[in-house]
Amino acid sequence: MNKGARADFDRGRPTGKKTANTNMDHIVSAGEIIRDPAANVYMTREEQIAFANSDQNLNLMDSAANQSKGDSTMSEFLESERDGKKAAERFNIDEDELREKDTEAREEYEKRRKEAEQKSIEAGKKSRKEEAFRVGGQMLRAVLMQLLAELVREIIAKLVQWFKSSKKVLDTLLDSVKEAIHSFIGKMKQHLINAGNTLFTTVATAIFGPIIGTLKKVWKMLKQGWSSLRNAITYIKNPANKGKPIGILLMEVGKISVAGMAGIGAMLLGEVIEKGLITIPVFAIEIPLLGSLANILGIFFGAVSSGIVGAIAINLIEKQIAKSMTQENIDAQITKGNEILRTQHQLQGVSEVKLYHIK
Repeated sequence: MNKGARADFDRGRPTGKKTANTNMDHIVSAGEIIRDPAANVYMTREEQIAFANSDQNLNLMDSAANQSKGDSTMSEFLESERDGKKAAERFNIDEDELREKDTEAREEYEKRRKEAEQKSIEAGKKSRKEEAFRVGGQMLRAVLMQLLAELVREIIAKLVQWFKSSKKVLDTLLDSVKEAIHSFIGKMKQHLINAGNTLFTTVATAIFGPIIGTLKKVWKMLKQGWSSLRNAITYIKNPANKGKPIGILLMEVGKISVAGMAGIGAMLLGEVIEKGLITIPVFAIEIPLLGSLANILGIFFGAVSSGIVGAIAINLIEKQIAKSMTQENIDAQITKGNEILRTQHQLQGVSEVKLYHIK
């Protein structure tokens, strides 16, 4: 046993009387407790020391007998022989009394060790429940984010249609949002499949610890950005779009990018709204598995706000595209008219030459 390993056990131990030449002995020795694997697994250092210096484990005995016993068990000490004499004879002690005290001390030691083991098991169960509850909450939050991302896309699509309509009033705007929600619910089956994939990812990533939170945010943004980039590339490569002017192509790509950025904006705006609301006590109330009320409202309003802003941006881009296409049509008509005039001028010149030769 390392030097000083038992210092904590001796520090709080009552002492004997020098005048009576006695010491206070640990019946179950500190060395035995320190070397006991079960005690080290289940009992804290404080619990080990508390038992060692408890009334059930202390015995006032002759100093010489105590030094002879050392870290041996009581049985080993009593059965040891020197010069043909056992400990009881050498130190004039009551063997039966010491064995009885040893039995009582070991029963108490076993009881405390079992209690510590049970407490450790209960703590483990509680920890697993808390972890399951925490991961379950993350699952639902991830599913909610997935579904709200789909809802943003639905809202953008319906709002763009509303901007194109001739009747732009509040009632028709609300109808457009209602249509988006109904369309979203109608596609819920596919959403649940997507949400299931998200749920599986959340379970897997929960294994790797706290750093996953940051990585997941970055991954969501990269995933959203890559999706927009892929859609933009697909649009440009489409043979039907190859004849379009570069300006029109860029604006069409801008529409795709805005839709993608709206998803990222929903995440960021949701966090900002949550931080603002969390300062108000009522919004800090936790809803089991889902998080705080501020978080849920932040996600929802972030999604809706980003959807509306995205729709407005797309509408402006579409107006600019329409304006550019109108201008291009006018330019094309002017060019065509100039070509006709040039052709007429050439024909007139040819006619004049022919007329000159006839004369």
